[in-house]
Amino acid sequence: GKYIGANGMYNRATNTFTFDIMSGMENVAEISYTAMIKTAGHELTHFIQNWSPSKYLTLKNTTLKFLTEEHSERWIEQQLKQIKGDNKAIGKNLTLEQAKDELVADAFEEVLSNIDFAETILRTDKTLFDKIHSWVKKHANDFKKNLGIAVKDVEANSEAAKEMRNAGKRAQALYDQWADAFSTALENSSSGQTD
Repeated sequence: GKYIGANGMYNRATNTFTFDIMSGMENVAEISYTAMIKTAGHELTHFIQNWSPSKYLTLKNTTLKFLTEEHSERWIEQQLKQIKGDNKAIGKNLTLEQAKDELVADAFEEVLSNIDFAETILRTDKTLFDKIHSWVKKHANDFKKNLGIAVKDVEANSEAAKEMRNAGKRAQALYDQWADAFSTALENSSSGQTD
């Protein structure tokens, strides 16, 4: 059957991440590290939203513009309606802006498994690559070790993430923007200050 539940959560007040062992699943047969990595990409985007609000706002606007250009305003409206409906099913009533935040986070579900993104970051900013790698290792190593599934096998189910995947190189600027915002959010989180 279809799995309905919160995949993960980033708690702004405590600056902690919680992942449901069944996170990212479309159905109850899909438990894996793959599902957790999708959720990590999503929740890291909320981490950026909290710790680097100005860069997040730019990322949000650019991502929504990109998705609209790839499809249409109607497609965006349908995705927002679906997100609001899915959240209502688990007792959360989202505002339109909160639904947009969820759509943007969905778009980056595959950020941690995007090989082109990882190679670009490694070539251009080893420090950022190390920060991302350390974060993933800290929060996901147990899942990887216990379930033994490679990061390259990650394929998100959300429509927004599929659009990013299908856009290929056209989405690279968004991944780069995400990386820059993530780097700032990590620095801000360490200092306890937002931008």
